[in-house]
Amino acid sequence: GGYRKGSVVRAVVAGQGGEVTLRGLGSASLSGKVNKEGTKLDKYAFAQGAEVLDVSDDRGAVIYPSRLAGLNLGSGKVKYYSLNPQGEIETLILNDVTGDAYQYGIITRFEEEGDGMSRYCTYQYDVGGASYTLSGSTRFPATGGAVRILGEPGNPERLYALTAVKGGQVAGNQLITGNQRYTLSDGVAVYEQRDGRYYLSSLARAESGGEVTGWYDKAESEGGRIRIIVVK
Repeated sequence: GGYRKGSVVRAVVAGQGGEVTLRGLGSASLSGKVNKEGTKLDKYAFAQGAEVLDVSDDRGAVIYPSRLAGLNLGSGKVKYYSLNPQGEIETLILNDVTGDAYQYGIITRFEEEGDGMSRYCTYQYDVGGASYTLSGSTRFPATGGAVRILGEPGNPERLYALTAVKGGQVAGNQLITGNQRYTLSDGVAVYEQRDGRYYLSSLARAESGGEVTGWYDKAESEGGRIRIIVVK
């Protein structure tokens, strides 16, 4: 039978013919806090080699249980889980917890002409070194800086502004500014800004100094991370 978008299914491959059958999996209710070591969710320990998938906007990110350390998984955040014979979590499918499945980029140019019905906007933005241009009557909440992209980069449904942290320095996997420390995403993108243009660079460039601005998607206590770094 057909399954609705967002349904959790198991794919079963039959015999040598390789025919794939989808079987629906019932949603399982589980909520609670992950301990600070990232080894337990509520009363359940994570099994060794536990598989965790976080799904956001039709994209999935495979993460380690340690990525969830200290997070509170409220109602609706767990789409599915299964336990092994020892009562440990072996599979966990999450609903938009960490934000790691989204794509992030930086707006390199924005122009707006006219207003009302005759308004025309042009966005140019870079995602991981790939440049995109989008023109039309739509004006997104973000018109500059780093963004979270909803939908495909070539034709996004929306661009959401990230929050900037200015004047910090990068050390290890953290951006430090004053007495605040922000953890970098494993997939953080670093851009060097020269003469008004953005060039995809490396974490080593951010660590070497300069005027550093980091951009995060949400508070770290909610799973947020520094997603974009710009160095001048």
